[in-house]
Amino acid sequence: MCFFCLAVNLLEVDDLNAVLNQSDELTEGMDLSDKSDSMKGLLNDIAEKRNIVLKLRK
Repeated sequence: MCFFCLAVNLLEVDDLNAVLNQSDELTEGMDLSDKSDSMKGLLNDIAEKRNIVLKLRK
């Protein structure tokens, strides 16, 4: 859950909307766990392009 909170706070709204739209198309028919994994991958790809690391430092 913290991963998604971090992503929402660090990424731009346009990037998040693009991920949501792409995720809707790619995850049709998947269960929740697979959808979550797919969304994580898409968010990490966008963050990497923006030179952002989505990792919680403790």
